[in-house]
Formats: sequence, C-alpha cells, structure tokens
Amino acid sequence: MEAIIVGVPLTILGVFLLVSGIRGAQFLYRPPKRAFGRIVHQGIYKNFGEKGLRNYATGAGIVVMGIGLGMTFLPKIATLSPSGKKRPTISFTGIMPNPMNPDEQIEGTISLAGDIRDAILQDDDKNITAGTVASAKLREVPDKVWNMKNIRSLDLSDNRLLSIKVDSLQSLDSLRFLRLSGNPLDTAYVEGLRQQFPAIKIEF
Repeated sequence: MEAIIVGVPLTILGVFLLVSGIRGAQFLYRPPKRAFGRIVHQGIYKNFGEKGLRNYATGAGIVVMGIGLGMTFLPKIATLSPSGKKRPTISFTGIMPNPMNPDEQIEGTISLAGDIRDAILQDDDKNITAGTVASAKLREVPDKVWNMKNIRSLDLSDNRLLSIKVDSLQSLDSLRFLRLSGNPLDTAYVEGLRQQFPAIKIEF
C-alpha cells in the first residue's frame, strides 16, 4: 500500500513533465530558484537551447513515470506466477510451541507450500486462530479447515468456490471474518449468508 501511495503521485508528475516537454510549456524556460537547479537549467539551455530543455523534461518525465508505474503495479505483479496466475497462498496463525522454549506456547504463523489437502497440522487444528487459503483452485473447502473450531478469521479469496457448507460454517462459533472475494459465487447467495450469519463479516 505504501508503494502505491508514492507511486501514483510519481506517475502523475512523470506524465506532467512528459507532456510539458512535448508541448514546450513556458515554465520550462524559466530558471529554477534553487542554485543547483538553476545551474543545470542554464547549462542545458546554453548548450542545447530550448529543444534541449524540452528533451530534458521529456526524458525526466519518462523516467519518473516509469518509477511511479513500477511502484504502483510491481507489488501486484509480484503475487503472480510466471504464467500470470496468482500463486497459492496458504498460511495459518495459531498457538504453537516456542522453538526456543518447547514448554512455552506462543502465537505464530505457519506458511505451507502446495495444496491445503496435503497439509498436515496434526492435532493443532483447534489452536488455529486465523487462516488463509487463497488462489488455491479450491472448488470446495476442505474438512481440515472446518475442523479449526477456534478460527476467528478465514481468507478463501480467489478460489473456485460455488457454495459454502452452511452446517460447517455454523460449526465455527469463533469465526468473525470471512473473505470470499474472487470466487464465482452468486451475489444473492452471499447476501443470504450475511443474513444467516450476522456475527460474521463476509467480504465479497
């Protein structure tokens, strides 16, 4: 998010400089107030004339716009696989033994590669408080997820879900947030879930 906040203004500035250079905006010919800028401006104008200033502004605009676009879109592109598809994101947060002190319990996050159906959480399902199974091509939610009885937040975005098992959802008494965006679910169906489970914030 921080990169986008900086990237969008940079892109706008780059476009402004680019257009100004191409059209020869009048402000390009006025020396800047700061000493360094004035020296650069005078050097370009003296050696290359008005055309040099316009070319300089155009080039600077292209560079700044490129940086801005990169900061805006590269974070999104980084989530894609080489084929252009989103990589599966599977992670769970819960109470687990402290690696430094096995007798102590701490909250930590486990990231899993591959398929959720192949993941083995052993007897720790009841300790999971948050889970993300996104872009995993799921057509139905695995029973392993429904066994996480103390889960409070569940992200199932960007899958292929057409429905949610209502009885299984009812069994998650602690669930307060459910993300279903990016699934081919019917809007009316999701609204029905929201009415049936008012205690759960369902994002779609």
